[in-house]
Amino acid sequence: MDKILILVLASNTYPSLRNEKAIKKTWAKQNHKNIDIVFYKSGNKNKFKNNNLTVVSGKKTSDIGHKTLRAFEWAIKNADYEYIFRTNTSSYINILELQKYIKNLDKSQKFIYNGVIMSLPKNNIRNKVDFVSGAGILFNRNSIELLLSKESDFNLQDWDDVAIGRLFQDNNIKPSSGYRFDIEGNIFKQKIENRHYHYRCRIDNHYGYPRFLEKNVIFFLHDRLTNKNYVESNVKILLYKILFELSRITYIQSPIWNLYNTSKTILKKSLPNSVYINLKKYLKIVDMNIKLRYLKK
Repeated sequence: MDKILILVLASNTYPSLRNEKAIKKTWAKQNHKNIDIVFYKSGNKNKFKNNNLTVVSGKKTSDIGHKTLRAFEWAIKNADYEYIFRTNTSSYINILELQKYIKNLDKSQKFIYNGVIMSLPKNNIRNKVDFVSGAGILFNRNSIELLLSKESDFNLQDWDDVAIGRLFQDNNIKPSSGYRFDIEGNIFKQKIENRHYHYRCRIDNHYGYPRFLEKNVIFFLHDRLTNKNYVESNVKILLYKILFELSRITYIQSPIWNLYNTSKTILKKSLPNSVYINLKKYLKIVDMNIKLRYLKK
């Protein structure tokens, strides 16, 4: 059976730490042959203990690329994994289905770079980039070794998943399509399919629900996918539906980003046009810094 490492991008910030605790009580608690699960975070020194890896890296979202490369480097040096699945703390992994999926891959491919494919359009500074969403990327060992050997070409200013896609694209490696099931906000209003290996549990960006509910999503998925005798309580489901919807009504999404945009609008209306045009080039830098810090998927 293929030896697989699941690397979980984590941090000690909200809601990642809260979700990590839920994951360690659910899908990461199970023992599976030839499967290791490691949570990796940034820190002041390299350390590995009890399936928790700390690598020397900054703690901003813009440092994730460097942090991920260091985690890959640790994995290559410390164990003979055939595949690495990089995910994050907003995901639920059905390990048995992941094993099945990998078993049925086309093993004739030298490089495996697999998952949900996304694209960035061409603009004046780059060509179109096809990349695998960072919520769940499957690599084989050859792909990880190539990434590390070409680290000098890795653009740390990009989102980490975009930087990986761009580097592979520059080396004529195309992503292959995987699949996942996205939780669309209120999981208790959604029909759950059991056949997927990756469930995306982030419910704020596109669906407008507060992220503290992701913990409930993870526990509900675990009960549903692992308990053969699971029976949904109509009263329990109704109460959870109400909780989710009330939470959505009172939730203010990305408050810092919204406040910043409001401030920009006020500046644009109150300043002379010539002054605002000169200010815009500095605001673009602020835009990127805020996006990197608060809005990364």
